Amino acid sequence: SPEVHNLLGCIYAMDGDFNEALDSYQRAIDLDNDYLDPVLNTAELLLHSRSDTYEAISLCDKARTLVSEEEDFIEIVLLEVDAYLNMGRTEDARARLLELERVSYLSTFHSVLLGRAFLEIEDFEKSEKYIDQAIERDPNLTDAWHCRGLIQRETGKRISAVESFLNVLKGDRDR
Repeated sequence: SPEVHNLLGCIYAMDGDFNEALDSYQRAIDLDNDYLDPVLNTAELLLHSRSDTYEAISLCDKARTLVSEEEDFIEIVLLEVDAYLNMGRTEDARARLLELERVSYLSTFHSVLLGRAFLEIEDFEKSEKYIDQAIERDPNLTDAWHCRGLIQRETGKRISAVESFLNVLKGDRDR
């Protein structure tokens, strides 16, 4: 069952056994070449544990041919953005991020990730747009407030940045 091998890969990855994880993901792909999850899991593992950005991008290209849901498309694009940023290819990362503007709905979680990605490429206006969306949906989301503080600091709004960081502290204290 490809699902079992994919789940085993996830378990191995959580335990830090990246070689076994990659082997399990590959077995899942070998059993079902159209199964998206192990392709994405492999790309993420290669990117974050091995810094094999070229192979991760290649797997993202394959994943693009398998994607059927917007949420999966968002995950692929965010992986590609991470890979391009790791390679110092900011304009390629920007081009990928702009693809997400055609997505009909972003979860609060994805809004924060997108806001952070735009922050990394120093597009503060777009970053703020997505972070504001997340805060509007969940005013207690400390990750969004932290990102908002970083944006405000970068754009010279120091007092607003401090207020945002205080919201992070308040949110952490309330948990």
